[in-house]
Amino acid sequence: PGYMQQFLKEILNDLCMYNKRGPNQGTHELKPEYKKSSEDAAGAAP
Repeated sequence: PGYMQQFLKEILNDLCMYNKRGPNQGTHELKPEYKKSSEDAAGAAP
């Protein structure tokens, strides 16, 4: 279990920013570069 937890933390740190303050404190949020690409992909779909 410890290994898997560490692996997930590393993935989250690569893909997300951790909200330390504000209304979403204690949560992860996708980094802007990933948000943008997912919106672009959704916008390009027919």
